[in-house]
Amino acid sequence: MKIKLLAIIVCTLMLTGCWGIIDIENTAFVLSLGIDKISHDELNKESRYEITIVNPDTAEAEEGKVLKSTIVIGEGSSFNMSIVRLMQRFSKNLNYEHTRIFLLGEKLLEDDKAVKNILDTLTRDRQFHTSMLILMVPEPNKISDTLSVKPKTKTLLSFYIQGIAEHELYSARIGRILFHDFVRLITTNHGAAVIPIVIPDTEEVNITGMGVLKDYKLIGKLDSEETVAYRWCDGRVKGGVLETEEPGFNPPFIYRSFNRKIKMEKIDNDVVYLKYKMAASGAIEEYTLDGRLVDDSTIKELEKRMEEYMKKQCEEIISKFQKEYKVDLIGAGDYLRKYQPKLYEKVSKDFDDFFQNNLVIDVDISIKVRRIGKIL
Repeated sequence: MKIKLLAIIVCTLMLTGCWGIIDIENTAFVLSLGIDKISHDELNKESRYEITIVNPDTAEAEEGKVLKSTIVIGEGSSFNMSIVRLMQRFSKNLNYEHTRIFLLGEKLLEDDKAVKNILDTLTRDRQFHTSMLILMVPEPNKISDTLSVKPKTKTLLSFYIQGIAEHELYSARIGRILFHDFVRLITTNHGAAVIPIVIPDTEEVNITGMGVLKDYKLIGKLDSEETVAYRWCDGRVKGGVLETEEPGFNPPFIYRSFNRKIKMEKIDNDVVYLKYKMAASGAIEEYTLDGRLVDDSTIKELEKRMEEYMKKQCEEIISKFQKEYKVDLIGAGDYLRKYQPKLYEKVSKDFDDFFQNNLVIDVDISIKVRRIGKIL
């Protein structure tokens, strides 16, 4: 009996502690994080970085009231040194488990060493949520200005940006890339990747265009129209609106189904011919009241017009990647690696040269108008 009682007492003593407790009052839950390179000391060979964090002010939390945010900036020669210096004047403990937005400045992205250092640091730290959105802030905009935007919708900026990114389901112009997908893309492509661009204004932000990286360094940018064409070729489009550039009225084509397949056509004198077959189906729900959209000839003509437009846009972006950026981000290498492994092994030693000079890509488009809305 005494032994049982002693065992109960010992167990009770062991259960009185609590490991890993988080004191909410003394914790800053970082919802948004931004990093940029602000200077480079040529004499000491030291880069300096600016770390910007956004922490919701839970002290004013009330039901039905939007929380205010506190923005804190730290500077240092590395990510961790910047955080250490920030903590010298910030009393709360930083917690990144709920970070939703991760911004990189253009100056930092122009430095391949800085890009590799920051990505390595964040992937090693178990606190960082790998499903946070990653975006680029272009010059002359600053990350601190971007994270200071007060949305018209009266919501926290991190949720506001996240909501815009979710609209990629309806608009191919909007890029949405999660941190773990970006890291996977840039490592498997040996330093090549794309990153969505976010541009701030006083009461809103605009996610438009993409930055292009090669060898872990920013080498160019795509505008909104180029971004759409890139995403068609990349095959990750979920939906969007297509409008041609013909004179007169061009009814927008709303597509919710998009498919891209790659097929190797032939090899001739060490030149590989690939065909990108793309198919989209959707609806035309905007026309002109005195026009007729019920006859097949009108619909066929619209389909043909949009196919030609999409083909032209895709050919231009493919040419840009092959001749200007000289980097494959449109899935050609991935296709060869998966479905033509012997050929890929042969060309992989100097794939960039092969992509530029020994690869011909043809584009085949098929568009089907399935619905035309209500008819009066």
